[in-house]
Amino acid sequence: DVTESDGVVKTTAISEGGGGWACQDALTVRNNVVTQSDVCGDSIPPNAAQDILTSITTKVDALG
Repeated sequence: DVTESDGVVKTTAISEGGGGWACQDALTVRNNVVTQSDVCGDSIPPNAAQDILTSITTKVDALG
């Protein structure tokens, strides 16, 4: 599923038969800058892509 909350579009893809392999993607726009974070792995935290995206957008907001 693709979801949107507070201007952030997120999705998680789970590899069928992949033994826990999944990928997360998060995308948003700040100050005319599109930021995106992709995280893949066997046991990634539920909000890994969102956490990375937040660290990027915090820096973009500071430049604003």
